Amino acid sequence: MSTRFRQPRFLWQTHLFQSSSSSSFFDIKHSFNQKRSTVATFLDINKAYDTVWIQGLLFKMAKKGIAGSFLGWIKEFLSGRSMSVRIGSVTSIPAPVENGVPQGAVLSPILFNIMLIDFPPSTPVTKILLYTDDVLLYSMVKHPADAEVTLQPALDKVRRWERKWKFRFAPDKNAMVVFTRAHKHGNDPLLYLDGHRIPSQPTFKFLGLWFDSKLLWKSHIVHVTNRCLNLKNLFSILTRSKAGPTTQTLVLLYKNLVRSLMDYGAIAYGSASKTNL
Repeated sequence: MSTRFRQPRFLWQTHLFQSSSSSSFFDIKHSFNQKRSTVATFLDINKAYDTVWIQGLLFKMAKKGIAGSFLGWIKEFLSGRSMSVRIGSVTSIPAPVENGVPQGAVLSPILFNIMLIDFPPSTPVTKILLYTDDVLLYSMVKHPADAEVTLQPALDKVRRWERKWKFRFAPDKNAMVVFTRAHKHGNDPLLYLDGHRIPSQPTFKFLGLWFDSKLLWKSHIVHVTNRCLNLKNLFSILTRSKAGPTTQTLVLLYKNLVRSLMDYGAIAYGSASKTNL
């Protein structure tokens, strides 16, 4: 599992895609080659860092052999916290913070990953990818409706896990995409999490990439193109000014702002047809 440290944009996003999204992309392409479909569910842990159950986290750390003064220090680090709201010169009464790991703390990503260490693993028929609070479950099937047999049991395991460790998934952010090249693939599967049906969508943004049901990458390319055009306007303004940045600075800005957008995910959307590119 990865953590959201502030590494240079291009470096960390490229590594993230190659280690996470690329495996799902190649699996979907493989299913197309076999004239099969891939049904994917995209899940979002609601307020992930803020809802970490501290006692559950300490239990998992102890179970992994973390004990003694270090475990005691972690307990002190997470205990006795409070928060208040200040508007002008008026400050509210401090309210105790009973759960969660501090946003922005160096240890928080590590502690959060420990909390996810026993997340349900992949199986021969269902693969699971996990990146902080974003979860992807997918299964390659002959007919999309078959995912009710392969994916639903995995979703039930996820539901039991979240209830045991006091997490909650955000039903308004969960989505399903049926990846298929078939013109008529029948009805979409009925998949549920926490009693909520997971809605089917033609496209979905996962880890910075817009996946569409046929992997044509039209949506992603349109989004990247629009962002690059907006940046083009910025460069036009910068180059008009006599006191503007040097050529070296402009090249650096281009590499970091524009080229990084185009390079990220190119291993996937580079397979799009020339008409889409």
